[in-house]
Amino acid sequence: MRYFETLQLARDHRKNPTKAEKVFWEKVKNKNFHGLKFNRQYLIEYKEVMGNRLYYIADFHNFHHKLVIEIDGDIHEQQKEYDIERELDIKYMGYQVLRFSNDEVIYDWEKVEKGFWSFKNPMKTTIRSFWFFQCCALNCLYPSPALPLKRKGDTHGLTFSI
Repeated sequence: MRYFETLQLARDHRKNPTKAEKVFWEKVKNKNFHGLKFNRQYLIEYKEVMGNRLYYIADFHNFHHKLVIEIDGDIHEQQKEYDIERELDIKYMGYQVLRFSNDEVIYDWEKVEKGFWSFKNPMKTTIRSFWFFQCCALNCLYPSPALPLKRKGDTHGLTFSI
């Protein structure tokens, strides 16, 4: 979506949050969650097409750790492909994405906290590991003969094929 359309939608979402978003916001606002500052319904520019910048809206965002937290309701069961594409775009920009279900946020806050801390260092996503993941995903969708991961004469490399 374009900036002003997306901004208005984000404002509407802030005014009318889901129950799970309300619960999450109450737990994290004002640096209540381990001193971390979160923004809600945060716009992330992901693409420019013919001079128009396009944006995603992250449910919650932390600048310091470059972290996006998504709270998934029932609608996400119907838009899995979109969510995967969106998450890849956001990760490509260097963000780490955590997803929690509505029920986890509302009824099992301990699980949300453990999920958050289960990342050794959620902010150190490397581009190399991202590209490896993306290449593997693309090769699964579009098989190729082999993806060489070594140069000629390199005895320490691997040859990888899917």
